[in-house]
Amino acid sequence: MNVTDSFEEVMPCTPLQDAMLLETAVDPAAYNNFVELRVEGGMDPDRIMQALGELVEHNPVLRTGFVECESEWSAFTMVVWPKLDQGQIVVVASDDEETSAGLEMLRPLRMRVRVFEDHALVRWDIHHALYDGWALELVVKDLETILSSPSFSTSTSSSSTSADSTNGSSKIALTPRPPFRSLVEHTLRLASSSLETQKQYWKDHLAHFSPRSLPSFHSTADAARGLDVVGYTTSISTAALDKAAAAVGASPQALVQTAYAMVLASYLGTTDVCFGSVFSGRSADVEGIEEIVGPCIATLPVRVDVQGEVKDVVGAMQRVMRRHMENEALGLREIQGLMEGESEGGVFDTLVIWQQSLATDDEGEGRKKVELLRARDYLEFVLTLEVTPGNGGRGAGKVMLDANYQTAVFGREMIEVLLKIGRAHV
Repeated sequence: MNVTDSFEEVMPCTPLQDAMLLETAVDPAAYNNFVELRVEGGMDPDRIMQALGELVEHNPVLRTGFVECESEWSAFTMVVWPKLDQGQIVVVASDDEETSAGLEMLRPLRMRVRVFEDHALVRWDIHHALYDGWALELVVKDLETILSSPSFSTSTSSSSTSADSTNGSSKIALTPRPPFRSLVEHTLRLASSSLETQKQYWKDHLAHFSPRSLPSFHSTADAARGLDVVGYTTSISTAALDKAAAAVGASPQALVQTAYAMVLASYLGTTDVCFGSVFSGRSADVEGIEEIVGPCIATLPVRVDVQGEVKDVVGAMQRVMRRHMENEALGLREIQGLMEGESEGGVFDTLVIWQQSLATDDEGEGRKKVELLRARDYLEFVLTLEVTPGNGGRGAGKVMLDANYQTAVFGREMIEVLLKIGRAHV
């Protein structure tokens, strides 16, 4: 492994982490994401550094790095460090360029703090192999707890600005979380079993499917390569979406994904379509998995035929989503491997992410210290559509759409049109 520094723990990566890290090995920008948090209240930099230090100490996954160490179970190995390096949490005076390319996989996390008179911004450059959306909410909740604690508020601000500094007198008693190792051990047990029933399920789901890629929507072939994001807050209220879904006996997610499938079918010129969908993975048989900080998600192919009555397509989507949850143990690479001879490339090139918040409306209103301002995922797909049902705070209760797209395929105007068409189908 060529690791000479002391470490707390070493363990194999999960298949999901392996897949992400392999993509990063090909494209160094892939899965190097950023997250930006706003911390309310006037606070000196040392205090914020102290809070972040306690956050990192409480969540070992934030101190985790990766090394190539191919084994029977994985191509990469996780290394949990006892503390962050000095340069992983720093105070900056101005905005840095908005890119997270260049993260070192041994230390795939950087936090940059910029302090203003009445708030601070904390920009994280972080590899996706450390977290998912669910885990991020848990981490933000921990930071909220630290900053809101009376003992933290009344403690002195004499802490050091080093990344590993925590002042023992003001250390907050956070509730211990189940270790990510529990999920790793679960995946190892699954890897040692045959999973023949699940393999057959995916063979049947994708039988005789002929993948189609989205064409370039540019008039010339020399469009610049890169990633961009377009955000769109729809006029659809979360309450209205919930009501419409209940009327047809489906989940709001199934309703939105049906609308997306219909749009995709019109772009591809076929009624038999397949796109990726992100499942939380929090239904796995692992004790306390709802509280584990780490990437538990499963990205799975969703195939549906949109021909027929809309209500029937919604019903089919609901059934597919339910069956997928029962068969999410296989990783995407394994599923795609079952299609050998039928598909030379991937099964899909677009992805839908349903970003359902874990917080209730009351919790959202009560959280005043820390706010998630924005996040960007650098994924390998042509188009990633994030759907966020807004609560009473963020989004003003409206459904929000964020399209992360490859500029070599789409122009910004085309993405704006696509989002509006999707909203009309919903």
